[in-house]
Amino acid sequence: MIGWCKTGVRGFAGAVLVAMVASCGGGGGGGGAAPTDGWKLVLAYAGGSVVVPLEVMNVWLVEDEFTPERFNITGEGVALGGSFPAGLRVGYQENWNALLGKTIVVTAESGDPNEPGDAFIELAPGERSRVSGGTITFEKLSGNTRGGNGDMTLTGRVMLVVSTSTGIQNLMGTISVHCVTWG
Repeated sequence: MIGWCKTGVRGFAGAVLVAMVASCGGGGGGGGAAPTDGWKLVLAYAGGSVVVPLEVMNVWLVEDEFTPERFNITGEGVALGGSFPAGLRVGYQENWNALLGKTIVVTAESGDPNEPGDAFIELAPGERSRVSGGTITFEKLSGNTRGGNGDMTLTGRVMLVVSTSTGIQNLMGTISVHCVTWG
């Protein structure tokens, strides 16, 4: 798996892939290339750090104010999901600042209403570990261009409850992810 690495161990193929992606122009919007090399989940694990590249945080918007907005976060070797707490909404105005400083619960499901599944993370190549819960607290919003080809990025802290080969562990770390709304 190209995307996975522990601190100090970086594959040449992964570096080439990141360089190729970074050199591609962004489609439409005029915002330039999105900073995909910076979208990642970094977790403390087994005496080091595991870096998992992220693709996107999708938020499914709803018109019914009593139905929570759902989200999922995907990347190579990860699928996380959940719903925002009551009263917390990004909305059609894409008010990403509403998420800053709020504790968002990660559930045991991948969060994609179109492709339901279990939440998981690969802590090593081929070592898919089930995620049974956790939290994310976003602390910063950056970027200027919205949408799938944009660069809107949420950055913050994460804690995941993961079933590893040595038992259930609470893994702490940081997250930086491209954010996009659907609906």
